[in-house]
Amino acid sequence: MATTVPPVTEPSAPEHVTRRSVAKSAFEWLPIHRWAVAGIGFLLFWAYVLTRWVTGPYFERVGYGPDEPPLYMKIALGSWQAAAVPAVAFILWKTLIQPWRREGKINTLGLIMVATLPMALQDPISSYFGHWYTYNTWMVNFGAFTNEMPGWRAFGAPGAQQGYPILFHLLAYPLSVLIGIKMGCATMRWARTRFGWGPARLIAACFAAMLVFDFVLEGLFWAPLGFYSLTGGHFSLFPDTYHKFPLHEAAYGAAFFTAPALLAFFTNDKGETVVERGMTEMKGSVRRKTALRLLALIAALQVSYLLTYNLPIALFVSAEPGTWPKDVQQRTYLNNNLCGAGTDRLCPGNGVPLTVSMWVDNNGVFHGPAAKRLRPTPVNPRPPAPYSGRAFGSDSR
Repeated sequence: MATTVPPVTEPSAPEHVTRRSVAKSAFEWLPIHRWAVAGIGFLLFWAYVLTRWVTGPYFERVGYGPDEPPLYMKIALGSWQAAAVPAVAFILWKTLIQPWRREGKINTLGLIMVATLPMALQDPISSYFGHWYTYNTWMVNFGAFTNEMPGWRAFGAPGAQQGYPILFHLLAYPLSVLIGIKMGCATMRWARTRFGWGPARLIAACFAAMLVFDFVLEGLFWAPLGFYSLTGGHFSLFPDTYHKFPLHEAAYGAAFFTAPALLAFFTNDKGETVVERGMTEMKGSVRRKTALRLLALIAALQVSYLLTYNLPIALFVSAEPGTWPKDVQQRTYLNNNLCGAGTDRLCPGNGVPLTVSMWVDNNGVFHGPAAKRLRPTPVNPRPPAPYSGRAFGSDSR
């Protein structure tokens, strides 16, 4: 006689647990979300620093002093600044607006161009521990926000700091990163087609191309035309001139330009960069997805700038910037009123610091908070006494 086994039914979960589980599973923490949160963090940090700057004493123009740049510099600097706003508008039109109108969607290159604008704020922070380069303060500037950054160690005072050239950077970053991406991606496409290379060799080829690009851009164009001076560093071309070019600049500059090119080149089959992964599967409006993509790309450029350029330069160059060329020290439009001609401070050199803690005046006298603690230590004839004095303290006496 056949018997029928009744089906086994699982006990149903309480209604509130079911709703909670569904709500929880409706959101998945994707790579694009992580990068977008990081992007928000970077923007909040810069908002904090810039707010302190514009409301504080450092929002003061750094003058170019009695010495004026030669005519060719004025023409180059003036033309660049005059072209900055319309040129950036044109770049955004060609990379962002025009493709959007033609294809009905915003492409990654256009968003990268937008992300280069906050990226430019990182430019001066490689001088975190000490000044190793200066800007031409004949250009428009309102001082610099660097001394409002937590822990900033390089010397600075209102009217005497790296005068951040707003209009120069407004165009320099979108334009140079765009050229770097186009050149780097073209190099990798050619190498992949011609030699069938894999990712490692393609990255090496891109880096080699960026070495040439950075040397031409900085060593043969920006520095000789007087946009800035790379005063510190070691093993340099033309080390005694205002357009001194440290060889490390080409290497770190190449790494800086390589990162955005790799970001744009290596995408998945859905066209997503490494920081946009998961965007296609996301639910939500196009506007929300675009905002997340932009935030993620902002974070990617901020992180890549820190890792490929600013952190290594700050640690290995600005901490020991070397001796500034006299050709820079004597030009008031290049010394940023930090040291040299027109100031009472000596420029960095062997045993000569220029930090918030200590600097040296023209008579060789040390100044600053650290200098006040410099006292000769007499010989103590008494025998040592173990476990004497304070039991705990933050500084030794």
